[in-house]
Amino acid sequence: MRGTNLSTGAVVVFTATSQGDGTPVVATTVTVGAEPDAGAAGKPSADEMAAKLLNPANPIMKIGNNFDFVSYDGDLPGAGDQTQFKYLFLTVFPFKLENGNSIMVRPAIPVIFDQGVPDGEGGFDDVGTDLADIGYDLIYTGMTKTGTLWAYGLAGTIPAASDDRLGKDLWGLGPEVMFGRAGKWGAFGALLSHQVDVAGSGSGSINLTSLNYFYGFPLKNGWSLAAGPTITYDHDAASGQELTLPLGIGINKTMILGGRPWQFSLQYYNNVVRPDAFAAEHTLRFGITPVVAAPWNEGK
Repeated sequence: MRGTNLSTGAVVVFTATSQGDGTPVVATTVTVGAEPDAGAAGKPSADEMAAKLLNPANPIMKIGNNFDFVSYDGDLPGAGDQTQFKYLFLTVFPFKLENGNSIMVRPAIPVIFDQGVPDGEGGFDDVGTDLADIGYDLIYTGMTKTGTLWAYGLAGTIPAASDDRLGKDLWGLGPEVMFGRAGKWGAFGALLSHQVDVAGSGSGSINLTSLNYFYGFPLKNGWSLAAGPTITYDHDAASGQELTLPLGIGINKTMILGGRPWQFSLQYYNNVVRPDAFAAEHTLRFGITPVVAAPWNEGK
């Protein structure tokens, strides 16, 4: 059995041994010193938490802070010189139900610090610091005893962009489903959604299918391999501009700091298929994600 002093990080290991004749059991206590990834008594270690975080159906409240650097390419003159620096706030609010399943609300709030956008006259303007449109989903999710992940619900877009060039000024809404597999070996699956515009004053449209495929495989000492790129298909885009297909790879490190789990991640995406005129080509993402308590789930 293991216990951790959350103030000092010192770990105490309690071991039970038997004497030579096999009758009495002697309990011994050994202090092994500071092991910040060991976890406290009754709480998961860094390895255990790293495995839990790979499963999107686990009702874990986490505050995702992602910093993206994006480089662009395309047929427009100067497209290859454009970059973007973005902060993406991703939070999971899980509500665990009595039947073991969960309802999750997951907003995604992007802040653009710098981005080049076409000016309509053959050049580019730099925009930022600005808020872009906010995405979100509301899902009912769980996992079967055999390890099958499932979810269904709604995905939406809120027209929150503070600069018209960073959004469509349209409300989007549509269905969403997820299927996958999870176990001690890790997790993989895909989240499929389709949104259309349902309100707003923008002159364009939303008719977008998205497939967020994810995978994660735990390693030792809190490390894991994981990524979650999103394939998109814009049904209303001009020919050659519809599909964006990224390939992604990443690595995570989960640590227990002051008794709280933290996950640090580095991911790289390459859009191997992308719109011809102007589109993101490479994305490098650094993430800092603390795990926090969800008090409404206590006792469930």
